[in-house]
Amino acid sequence: MSDTLFTAPAHWGWLIVGYFFFGGLAAGSYAIAALIDLFGRPEDRPAARIGYLVALPVLALCPPLLIVDLDRPLRFWHLFFMSERPGIMFKWWSPMSIGSWALLLFSACAAASFFGAIGEIRDGKGLIGRLSALRRGALRPALAIAGGALGFFVAGYTGVLLTVTNRPFWSDSPLVGALFLASSMSASAALATLIAARRPQAAPVRPWLARMEHGAAALELLLLVAFVATTGGVTAWRGPFGLLLGAAALVGVLLPLGAGFALKNHEGTGATTVVPALAAVLGSLALRAAVVFAAESVGHHA
Repeated sequence: MSDTLFTAPAHWGWLIVGYFFFGGLAAGSYAIAALIDLFGRPEDRPAARIGYLVALPVLALCPPLLIVDLDRPLRFWHLFFMSERPGIMFKWWSPMSIGSWALLLFSACAAASFFGAIGEIRDGKGLIGRLSALRRGALRPALAIAGGALGFFVAGYTGVLLTVTNRPFWSDSPLVGALFLASSMSASAALATLIAARRPQAAPVRPWLARMEHGAAALELLLLVAFVATTGGVTAWRGPFGLLLGAAALVGVLLPLGAGFALKNHEGTGATTVVPALAAVLGSLALRAAVVFAAESVGHHA
């Protein structure tokens, strides 16, 4: 841990941890769906729909968590509009402002892709079915490119937001954004794999999803080791939040990776599929909790 500290704790708790977690899961799910949409075969589209159908409902959990955590929740609109005169509030030099607008634009893409996927499922029938137009022609790849790029950004920006603070553990390492991005992709691919296992039409994409999950998990493990090394090593992580970080690595990364190697080409839908997938998702939550609370604990009682 750095000895060139620091500002007062941000007093962030589970609301912000939940915002980081759900935001990462939604962004990762959308990014994976966009990759399938852009580079997959026409028969892979049912698997892409899984990501789109997950992203918007999970993303909808984020604004309430973020707004309730504000000191003055009713002024949340100041993130986007000036308070003293009409005008847009955008500060290109502020990661918070950039992230807020990226989240808003990503929400628009997630909503369009969600309703487009619903329209496809309805096979174009009825009023809702007409929304399948969002998934046809040039609009489908355009939406996947824009939303996918924003998804990758949102999945990692919360970590970058921590890095640019002056708090221990957060500002000590430049890897928090990359670590959160890898964790989001790993957990989202695990969740998509779990859902795809129960949908025969998504079967062709399951091997790709498994490779994505395990590749992201392996990258997350490397980044986690480097993150610990750059924040003072194991000595700095002695205590409850070090144990939580270790649990995130063991349950959320090593267990799914081990299961993947042991059950290579496994196509089941039972506990051997469910447990590693849920472990990856819970590990992603534990990782964010450990990183947030480790910094919050320093100087909190001073």
